[in-house]
Formats: sequence, structure tokens, C-alpha cells
Amino acid sequence: PGGGAPRRARGRNPLAAALCSNLVNRMRTSGMAVSASLNAMVIEACAKTAQWEPALMLLGDVRAAGMPLNRAFYSSAIRSCGNAGEWQRALLLVLSMQQNCVGFDAVVASDAVGILWDCRLRRESLALMRLFVRRWLLDPPDMAADTSLVVLDLHGLSPGAACAQVAE
Repeated sequence: PGGGAPRRARGRNPLAAALCSNLVNRMRTSGMAVSASLNAMVIEACAKTAQWEPALMLLGDVRAAGMPLNRAFYSSAIRSCGNAGEWQRALLLVLSMQQNCVGFDAVVASDAVGILWDCRLRRESLALMRLFVRRWLLDPPDMAADTSLVVLDLHGLSPGAACAQVAE
């Protein structure tokens, strides 16, 4: 159930996407033992090519193999969903992180806010950003001595999260 293709998913190289998908299929059917670092690299390739289904399959394989899930796995899987416009799945992964006791970081928060923004869910993006600011980890904008001036530090934010921060 996608909410519309985000801007960053457009123009993806179809050959790279097909190669990524084929690599995941070979990894899953070969029966060979795959290291956590190889899985992490391939899930990251899925993120870059907007291949959300293979990314989620690999995430499940990592869990089934008893390897610990970490922020890197989740972050790449979240971005793969977001790049494909699958914002609901991306948010479910954010919730899954919390349920599996994997801590959030600014990258994951920025990606989640940016995904909603890129899918043109502006209100939801701003609400999620406020939730991250209030309850978890993002620092609110710094207020200068002159309260009519707000200084925003957009370094490290995804483009969508930076737009949400400016809109706020």
C-alpha cells in the first residue's frame, strides 16, 4: 500500500534494481551461510535501488538466522521502503525497531520524517518530527537571543526532513 512515489524514487536505474533483486534471490536460494556484513551491504543496495521487498526478505532472513538486528539493518530497510513510496511499511519498521529494542538515532528519525514529506504527507511528517523532538532524540531548533529569529541546523537531515524542519 504505497502512498505515492516520492521524488527520490524517480529516475532509479532499472538495471541496478534488477541486479539487486537477482542478488537477493541468489543469496536466499544458494544455501550458503551469509555474514551480517554482507546482508547489511545488500540491504543498503536495496535502499539505493528502491527494492523494498528484497530488503524486507533479507531482514527476515537475518532475524531467522539469529543474527542481531541493529540500526544499520533497519535504517537501510526503512529507506528502501521510503524510496519505493511504501511509507506505511517504513513506519511499521520504525515501530518494529522499538519493539525489538533497537534504539532510534537521528538518521532513522530523519529518514522517517523525510519519507512522509517526500510522499507529500506534510501534516504527518510535521507531527512525526514533533514526536521525535518531544519523546526521543531530535534536538529542537536553537533559539537565538532574539526570539523572532530561529536558527535551524539542517546538517545530517534527509532532504524531506530538512523541508519539514523549515516548514515547522
